[in-house]
Amino acid sequence: MIFLTSDRYFRKHSAVSYQLFLGHAAQTALLPLVDNLTLLFLCFNSLFKNVVEVKQMLASFIKKLFAQHSAGRADR
Repeated sequence: MIFLTSDRYFRKHSAVSYQLFLGHAAQTALLPLVDNLTLLFLCFNSLFKNVVEVKQMLASFIKKLFAQHSAGRADR
């Protein structure tokens, strides 16, 4: 009975350590890929923010042009 209990304990903890080893191996192998994907995401995120800022600046510029045009027509 003691042998069975210790055998179960050994199998349980061996499986856990094997899973930890596999997790570490997968993490080590995927780490460069994750780093590259993170860098790519940050680049696209920065680019997207710049596009949004340019779009907002253009919208503001166009609004000012229409406001000036409307003010010019009102003067006539």
